Amino acid sequence: MRICQIIALLIMIILSLIINNSLATDTVIGGISVQNASDPSYWNKAGADLYNLSKYNESIQAFDAALNISPDYAKALYNKGLALDRLGRYNDSVLAYDGAIEINPIFEEAWNNKGLALYELGRFNESILVYNEALNISPESSVAWYNKGLVLEDLGRYNDSVLAYDRATKINPKFEDAWNNKGHVLSELGRLNESSLAYNEALSISPESTVDWTDEGLVLGKLERDSILAIGKAITSDQKFANAGDDRVIESIGAEGALYHGGGSGSSFPIYSSPESSNPRSSHLKSKGNKGNKIAGSRPGVHYPART
Repeated sequence: MRICQIIALLIMIILSLIINNSLATDTVIGGISVQNASDPSYWNKAGADLYNLSKYNESIQAFDAALNISPDYAKALYNKGLALDRLGRYNDSVLAYDGAIEINPIFEEAWNNKGLALYELGRFNESILVYNEALNISPESSVAWYNKGLVLEDLGRYNDSVLAYDRATKINPKFEDAWNNKGHVLSELGRLNESSLAYNEALSISPESTVDWTDEGLVLGKLERDSILAIGKAITSDQKFANAGDDRVIESIGAEGALYHGGGSGSSFPIYSSPESSNPRSSHLKSKGNKGNKIAGSRPGVHYPART
């Protein structure tokens, strides 16, 4: 009789485990299954997956679920900040990054992305201070140096911006956007030969870059060198660019085919964003609008991806 009771008890325990496991795997948000709804790491991973599917509101719900279980989950706060960035809710994203940093003061990625959110809010001086913090933690971060260079550029501190881009390219010689932005800033400073060399470095990394060829053409035009060839290369590199009849290129070439020498040069590209995840770091371009006769918007800064 006692053996039968033990067997019955074991059966009940096994059935209970099966039911609980079934309930856990049945939790679904935004089409993503959460295998264990009581484990915040599963919610965080679901949020990162939803973020990568561009389901930002659903990803925030998942990150909030993780934080309801574990309020001190720095990665979930960081990831929530990324999703809020994508929705343009920069004030809220700053608060999320602040929460992650309060829990983990050496969370360099959170410092970096907070700097980008402040940049988007036009709080440039605060953004510089934040990048200084990121660089105190990781002095060899080419991303932080690049983003700092962009903010310095927008503040008109061109010499300091060049130094920041120099550090970024020294750490990562294949950082095309840093070479491009350095070329733009050197052009603004009137250091045209150095600007042309920087664009050549960018083009050696990405030979078919329409923007790099166009900006190089504008610099060569100021130097009265082979500008038409460079502008032509830009157009042939991107047929859509040619078909659009972009007024900025037409102005650059001029009525008789001579490059327009007055006014703008190329421009930098703003800052990149992507959530931390198991995927490699990705980036996206965010148009900052054109200024004067500049050919392109700034190349975006770089967000670190989501963390799982």
